[in-house]
Amino acid sequence: MITQGSTDIQVKTEEAEKLKEANENSDIKIIKGMNHILKESVIDRQKNMQTYTNPNLKIKEELVSIIVEFIMEK
Repeated sequence: MITQGSTDIQVKTEEAEKLKEANENSDIKIIKGMNHILKESVIDRQKNMQTYTNPNLKIKEELVSIIVEFIMEK
């Protein structure tokens, strides 16, 4: 399973897509609005970085669903 956030400012979605190409048996999920630390964020670098130090932000709910679904299928 390859999971990537669309607002990740550290790893680009193109890199996740290259991983998928390297292993055609993998599943790839691009989560809209999720950054590198798995939280909801915009692409604006300054606003995105503010999420890194905010412990009150929850991880992206869609990620939880994707992980549960992946585990249940295996």
